[in-house]
Amino acid sequence: MIPQLLRGKAIYVGLALLSVFLVLWAARTGSLMGDHIPTPPSVQGMDLSWPEPMDANTMKDYLLHRPLLAMMWGISMVVLAGLSLSGFALTLWFCKTGQIFRIWRVPMHPPPRWSFGEIARIALLAVFAAVWLPALRVSLLVMWPSSKLDLNLWIVISMLFLDLWVVAMILVFAEGKRGSRWETLGLSRAHLRSSLTEGFRSYVTVFPWLLLLLFLVTELARLFGFQPPLEPIHQLIFHEQRTLVLGLTMVLACLVGPAAEEMFFRGVVYAVIRRYASRGLGIFVSGCLFALIHTNVLGFLPIMALGCLLAYLYERTGSLISPIAVHIFHNAVLMGVSMVFRGLVK
Repeated sequence: MIPQLLRGKAIYVGLALLSVFLVLWAARTGSLMGDHIPTPPSVQGMDLSWPEPMDANTMKDYLLHRPLLAMMWGISMVVLAGLSLSGFALTLWFCKTGQIFRIWRVPMHPPPRWSFGEIARIALLAVFAAVWLPALRVSLLVMWPSSKLDLNLWIVISMLFLDLWVVAMILVFAEGKRGSRWETLGLSRAHLRSSLTEGFRSYVTVFPWLLLLLFLVTELARLFGFQPPLEPIHQLIFHEQRTLVLGLTMVLACLVGPAAEEMFFRGVVYAVIRRYASRGLGIFVSGCLFALIHTNVLGFLPIMALGCLLAYLYERTGSLISPIAVHIFHNAVLMGVSMVFRGLVK
C-alpha cells in the first residue's frame, strides 16, 4: 500500500503544503526563542576557520611528549604509504601484463528498471524530510528548553536521520522490481568474495592517483590563495570535543553515509542513467552528481574520480556490496587520518 501511495502525485502536494507550514512555524517560533537555542559548548568563542598545522620541529617535540598520538601518526603514515606503494605496484603490473586493456571488458549486468520519476520522488521525500527537521528541532527545544540539543549534536543526528530516511524510501520503491528488495539493489550474497576482492584490488590500484589528484588540486588552491569555508563535517572533526558527537560522526561517515550514498547514487541513479546511456557516460555522469552533492570545492575532482570507480565496480560485479565496502574503507581511512591530524593542529 505504501509504495502505491508514494507513486501517486496528490501526496506530494500535501507534503509540500505541510512543509511550507512547518517552515513558517519554525521560523516564527525560532525567532521568538532567540538566544534560547544553545550553542555547542565545544565551539563557544572559537575561531571556526581551518586549523593551522604545526611546523616540523614543533610537531616532533609535540609527538615526543605524546606517545599514543605518535603511534597513531606512525600507523596512519604506514597505511597511506602501504596503500600508495601497493597502488603503484598494481598499476605497473596491469601495464606490464596488458591487463589494463581488459579493464573495460566487463560482464554485462542489466541494471534494475528504476525510472527518473522514482529518482525525483525519492529526492523530493528527502527534501521534505530535510525541511521538517528544523521544525522538529524547534519543537523539541520548546518542550525541553534545558535540553543539550545544540547545533553540532543536531547536525549529526539530522544527517543520520536523512541517510536512514533515504535508505527506507529506496527500499519502499524497490519492491517488486527484481525478486527481493535486496536483489533489486544488488545486495545479495552471491559472488560475495569475488566482488570484495575485485573492489579492494581496484581501489588500491587507484588510491595513489586519487591522493596525487588531491595534492595537485590543494597546491593549485594554495597557489591562488583560495581557502574554502569550513564545512559542518570538518567543524565536527576539528572543533568538537564530546565523545558522543565524535562517535556519532564516525558512524555517519564510516557506515551509514557510505551505505546510503551507494544505494542511491549507484543502486538507483546510475541504474537509471545506464538504461538510457552508454556505460562510460553513465559512470561519468553519476560520478559528477556524486561529487556535486558533497559540495566540496577542493575535493570535487578526487570525489568524482572515486564516484566513477564505485560506479565501475557496480557495473563490473553487478553488486552494491563491492562499492559499499570500498566506500566504507575509503571513508574510514580518511577519518582515521583526519583524527590524527586533529591532534597535530593548533
